[in-house]
Amino acid sequence: MSSLDGLRIDDLVVTEKMDGENTTIHSKDTYARSPDSRYHPSRDWLKAFAAGISPQLADNERIVGENFYAQHSIGYDAFQSYFLGFAWIVENDIQPWDATIIRFEELGITPVKILYRGQFA
Repeated sequence: MSSLDGLRIDDLVVTEKMDGENTTIHSKDTYARSPDSRYHPSRDWLKAFAAGISPQLADNERIVGENFYAQHSIGYDAFQSYFLGFAWIVENDIQPWDATIIRFEELGITPVKILYRGQFA
């Protein structure tokens, strides 16, 4: 975009981007970055976590978040969970934030931290 002039968003949600491994959980599997990612022992915790969530997901929905079980470039002190969710996708549509938070609560997923929520004009 060459300009933001005229852009107005009534409900902008800005979340903290953290240094984890982007991970997708769906009804039949979980994978890091892409469906053809290879096995790595740092993903074992996430696979076990996903096993508790996957049966509750419909075939057309998936959860996307960050896996923090292994340290990447940045080390963090403490988490509520090694997996923090940032998107709930149904079909190919990212769901609204409030609906995503409700779904995360149903599934026991901790969301990423919100840095800002409000209007952008």
